[in-house]
Amino acid sequence: MMRPMKLLLIILFGCVCVASAQIRYSITPLVPLGDPTIGGAFVRGLDQNGNVAGSFYDPLFAEHLHAYYRSAQGVFTDLGTSPDNYYFATGLNDFGQIASYGTIDPSGNSHAFRYTPGVGFVDLGHFGGVDSETGGINNHGQVTGYSTTSDGLSHAFLYTDGIGLVNLGGLSGADGTSTGHAINNTGWVTGGSENQAFLYRDGQGMSSLGPGRGRSINDSGVVAGESLAQEPVLYLNGQVLPLGGIGGAFGINNSNLVVGYSLIWPQVRAFVWSEQDGLRDLNSLIDPQSGCYLTVATGINDAGQIISFGVSADRPGLATPFRLDPIFPIVITNQPADQFVFAGQDASFAVGVTGTTPTFQWRFNDAPIPGATNSTLQFQVQFREQAGAYDVVVSNLVNVVTSSVASLTYVDSPPVARVKIANAVPFPSDPFGSPGSAMVISTNGANATVIVDGSGSDDPDGGALTYAVVYFDENHAFIAAGPSSDPVLSIVGTVGVDHDPYALRVYGGSGVSDARFGYFVSTPGDAAFRLIDDLDELDEVGIHVRFRRQMEATLTHASYWLEHGKTKHGIFALRRVQYLVRLQRRHLGPGVTEAFLSFTQTVINSARQSSH
Repeated sequence: MMRPMKLLLIILFGCVCVASAQIRYSITPLVPLGDPTIGGAFVRGLDQNGNVAGSFYDPLFAEHLHAYYRSAQGVFTDLGTSPDNYYFATGLNDFGQIASYGTIDPSGNSHAFRYTPGVGFVDLGHFGGVDSETGGINNHGQVTGYSTTSDGLSHAFLYTDGIGLVNLGGLSGADGTSTGHAINNTGWVTGGSENQAFLYRDGQGMSSLGPGRGRSINDSGVVAGESLAQEPVLYLNGQVLPLGGIGGAFGINNSNLVVGYSLIWPQVRAFVWSEQDGLRDLNSLIDPQSGCYLTVATGINDAGQIISFGVSADRPGLATPFRLDPIFPIVITNQPADQFVFAGQDASFAVGVTGTTPTFQWRFNDAPIPGATNSTLQFQVQFREQAGAYDVVVSNLVNVVTSSVASLTYVDSPPVARVKIANAVPFPSDPFGSPGSAMVISTNGANATVIVDGSGSDDPDGGALTYAVVYFDENHAFIAAGPSSDPVLSIVGTVGVDHDPYALRVYGGSGVSDARFGYFVSTPGDAAFRLIDDLDELDEVGIHVRFRRQMEATLTHASYWLEHGKTKHGIFALRRVQYLVRLQRRHLGPGVTEAFLSFTQTVINSARQSSH
């Protein structure tokens, strides 16, 4: 069996020279730095979540190769070695399954294995020869690779649970040779057969893509690999497209981004290729202070994460695997807004951004604010000197962006909004007419016009005011009437519906102020019935139980008669209520007594009006 990566090891420790960087990726070593039990290491498997699989040598036993798994969060797991102390991991799917091959006896014969979490390594078998090795694995657990036959030929295979190994033959038939290197989630296989890159599709067999070898395939069937001249190439739409330099392509994602290695004289470099930017040296896209040099990139996922290996200043002389995470540039999506803040209130600025790992520094009049390093800036305004220009500088390793300037205006004091419902009566239990207590009585049973009077409002600065009526829905205010310079506004209320919360909104030169209120549009009969609810308030002043029962019964009668058009009977019952209230003046107190008398008199007047 040929030990892997002989060519790549030569590449790895060749010329090491880092070009100037335009940082586009962060770089993370995939093996624990400083661990004396881990020698040279490689990485070949990358899933869509950033988990990886690879292999490392045991420094104490030069021929012992361990497989490993590293989670996206950095948990490193040594998966051990084969019966003859050699596992080389070649692929990883999104369910943690690993394609690997390992030696099974001292003669160095290898078998293909598949590792499954909770199960371990399972030998996938062979075609009767002495060797089988894996290439790639897909999300269905299917594995491709090659196996020797009893005739000594190497044939690509496709392993499927419940079926086992299927011999894919070669481009020239059963007597040809082939090797499977990669498989996509549709089950299509690519590799090399008799100096030709091939594509195998179930039901259609094996077909040539052109001279060379297929190394990786995406879910659309686009293949990356190398030509016979050892050029990295893309097999696309029946064409063989050279990507540049001498080397090979080992990974492709579903956006047709390709990674691999290329000898661009005099250096061997890991690369990433896109149709837009062409071939780019990955070393020019990482931080030059990282102490890392990348020689071979072996995979890329749909998130743009790349696995590669090379050398690191932290592990001199040892091959080191890395994961590169794309750093997306900062883009400001929401600018901070101007603030008008009264003394003693909080000011709050916020910025919305996209991009990788942004850092924030808020500024006041172009000077950095110590400790202001979040996406929001909130503080209490106590002094006029805090007014001015605020902005934020947002940065990452790719770029630096400064937000637009937001102004903070210091306001001495807001206008004062005062509201009353001009054609309403306060509930008796609330003789002072506080917000939420207003009832408008409709004499004809139809919806009523509600008059909102804001003439009691004022501006401490003596400026002119503008008035509006607003209502609230999930903390959003919607204008129901106005804005107007006239403090008296009208809205239409619906009979039988509580309207709350509403507010009179007053706009002045020093800001905006709200005075909340609620109201209820009622008929005379319903107004009498609603007085029963207010009897609960009278319990607190210690009225006699018998008095309460008399009041409740009399109000029930009044409501009934008024609702059924018996106005005289209803008015008589309300007069009886007034008589009972006067008898309890000593217990109720003058305020509550007068409120009840006033309210019942309003209902009486409304009932009379509705009867004409």
